[in-house]
Amino acid sequence: MSRLIYWKKNSFNKIILMGAMLINYSTYSYAQQETWEFYSETKGVKLYVQSDECNDFANGIYNEFILVKMQNTNQRDKRVKISYSLFYDGRKYTTSELDNIKGYTFIIKANEEIIGDCSNKAYENLKIFKRFLNYNDKPVLTGYKIYLTVEDL
Repeated sequence: MSRLIYWKKNSFNKIILMGAMLINYSTYSYAQQETWEFYSETKGVKLYVQSDECNDFANGIYNEFILVKMQNTNQRDKRVKISYSLFYDGRKYTTSELDNIKGYTFIIKANEEIIGDCSNKAYENLKIFKRFLNYNDKPVLTGYKIYLTVEDL
């Protein structure tokens, strides 16, 4: 009889502990999603950035990225061209200077936003590689500039 009471008590404690861990995890995930920092605004299109981990646990890849969010606060759709200047370990990244010239173009509908994230391939160009989390001997993003050009459709 005493073993049955011990088992029930122990199971109850495990359930309480598991519930507390879930609440803690969901709070952490929610807090991560709400850390957008205002970067700039051009012709009613606001630009926000946030740092986030984009990990591929199955393949042992642990990366940190700067994610970009563009928000159109206008009443009309806009064509937005975005380009970057990136600095790794204090030096300008120059393997593709043409990217800074051509940039990436998106259409943002009136009063809508587009968001770069770890999984969305449609907005792959709205994230900037920052660093490998599991290597200390690789280049690290030390600075960046984001340029926006906004046009009416």
